[in-house]
Amino acid sequence: MVPGEGAAFFVGRGYRNVTAAGICVVSYRDWAQMISPGIDGETLGIILNNLFVAFLLWAAAWFWRYCAGRLFVPRSRRFGAMHFVYGFFFLKEFVRMACQVYGFSYSFGLSCGAVFCTLVLPHGLLEFLAFALVAFYACGWLRGERGVGAAEVLLPALILVVAGILETTLTDYLFKGYLLEVNSIAGVCVPGA
Repeated sequence: MVPGEGAAFFVGRGYRNVTAAGICVVSYRDWAQMISPGIDGETLGIILNNLFVAFLLWAAAWFWRYCAGRLFVPRSRRFGAMHFVYGFFFLKEFVRMACQVYGFSYSFGLSCGAVFCTLVLPHGLLEFLAFALVAFYACGWLRGERGVGAAEVLLPALILVVAGILETTLTDYLFKGYLLEVNSIAGVCVPGA
C-alpha cells in the first residue's frame, strides 16, 4: 500500500488541514495543534452522509419487498436475500475501515490500535449501532412483524446525529491527545506535500 493512500476519508479535520496547507509537519505536536475539534459545516456534511446511508438501507428493503412481490419470491427467500445484503454491507464496512486504519497508521508511523481507538471507535460504535437498528427494523418490516413508525426512523437518525457530532468533536479531541502523547521528534511528512 502506498503511504497516505485512502487515509483522508475518516481522519477528521487534522489530516485535511495538513494537506490543504501543503506543508511537511515537523512533529506530531505541530500536527496536533492544527486539529481543532468542534461543530461546524463538516459536522453537518457527516450527519447528512450517514443519514443518506441509513436511507439507502431502508430503500434496499423497500425495493426488495417491491421486487420480490412482483417476482413471486417465496417469503423464506425474501429474508435470506436481505440478510445477505445487510451482511455484505457490514462486512464491506469492517474491511474498508480496517484497510483505512492500517493505511493511515502505516503512512504516519502510528499504532493501528491507537488510531482505531481514537479515530474510529468513539463515533463508529454509534454509527454501526444506528445502521444495525435500521437493518433490524427493515427486516422486521419485511417479515410483516412491525410497521414503519416514527420510532423506527427517528431513533437511528438521532443516533446518527449524535455520532456525527462525536466524529468532529470527541474523535478529533482524542486523536489530538494521542498525537501530543506520541510527540515524536522525527515527525511525519504528509505524502505529496
